[in-house]
Amino acid sequence: MFDCVLFNKVLGTADFASPNLLFVFGLFLMLGVLGATVAHKVKWLPTITAFMLIGIAIGPSGADLISTEILHKSSAIIDVALGLILYKLGSEVQLRHLLRSTPIWRSSLLEAAMTFVCSFVVMSLFGVSMVIAALVSAIVVSSSPAVLVHMADEMRAKGPVVYHAKALVALNNVLAFFAFSLLLPFVLGETQFHWLDVLGIPFYRAVGAALIGLVVALIMERVDRTLNKEDEHFRFALIIGGMTVTLGLAAMFGVSSLFAALTLGIATRWLETQRQGLSSIEFGASGDIFFIALFVMAGANLHVQDLGDIGLLAIVLAVVRSAAKHFSLHMSRRRSEHNARQTFAVSLMLLPMGGLAIGLAQTLQGFSPEMGSKVTAIVFAMVALLEMLGPFAVSAAIKLTGESPLFRPAPSAKEGEEESSEAVPEEKSKT
Repeated sequence: MFDCVLFNKVLGTADFASPNLLFVFGLFLMLGVLGATVAHKVKWLPTITAFMLIGIAIGPSGADLISTEILHKSSAIIDVALGLILYKLGSEVQLRHLLRSTPIWRSSLLEAAMTFVCSFVVMSLFGVSMVIAALVSAIVVSSSPAVLVHMADEMRAKGPVVYHAKALVALNNVLAFFAFSLLLPFVLGETQFHWLDVLGIPFYRAVGAALIGLVVALIMERVDRTLNKEDEHFRFALIIGGMTVTLGLAAMFGVSSLFAALTLGIATRWLETQRQGLSSIEFGASGDIFFIALFVMAGANLHVQDLGDIGLLAIVLAVVRSAAKHFSLHMSRRRSEHNARQTFAVSLMLLPMGGLAIGLAQTLQGFSPEMGSKVTAIVFAMVALLEMLGPFAVSAAIKLTGESPLFRPAPSAKEGEEESSEAVPEEKSKT
């Protein structure tokens, strides 16, 4: 008999029943590429939808090859991918132009307010408690930057309408974050809370995240100035490094990591002294690695059964949310100088709901598991619906704008109706 002590020790270190993070990440990439191949053959199928369908098929809602526990352990992948998308969104929005653009602010505030009020009324009619209805209403104000940014890049869409939609998505997420943070003390104390909590928690979470994003952007900009033209390939690594540092500091200080990532992108663009700075870096194939993993994992994380459990409420909320955004934008159309077709296209681009909504719902679970589970059930059901329909809506919207070279320009509006004069600022324009 051979003494296989060493071999037994090696086998003892194996864990066949629990795939590790590297295996899951690699599996998502391989299957995601397979989904992209299918999407290219099926012309009407957006690649994002193909990624998510793959995720649903192998996740807990499908074959359960990837368990909920493994997905939870792999959440760092989602954090980095969402952080990159929010960074990219922020770097494409010029802060100076955004602050001076009154029509964007007006339409954003009106749209957010109408979405909140209409959602709150609908949930009240369904018998949902006021606190839960208010929290869900704050969350559904947000829009998914991931779908819009990825679809715009994939379709090479650039122009004033797409820029306007990206600015609204950024503001939507900021307003949703502030509304949620203002309501959070009511969750912590429901009946008894100090007024300092009402003001202090939102202030700390917002200002703390903004400061982290600003400080890291300052460091990145200083490092970027030391790079020569032949060092261009290091800039993507610098962005990844700055992003992971931002997310790590946000977790350490207990502030919003997603808001910090968005601030990092905005601050990087604002601080740039070079015409071709960090914000001009295209992620390309390197960025696709994170985006593919994000959408496959998002599909695996979708709770399709929640859509069946919540059912009618989620569908009605999704319809009301979409209608509120469209009508509010239509009301402010003349001031923004968009025509009817462009306004409808922008409202379609705001339809998807994903990353921030999931992040806020999970944040609530950390503070109040019982209330968080109720809010999460509603939010995840809406995400399951809107993330699947979102890519189709955004694709149709970009075709309507005529700002993608992949499609012929959409037919102009009625003769005499002006096109949008809210052009993208020329200075270092990325859209």
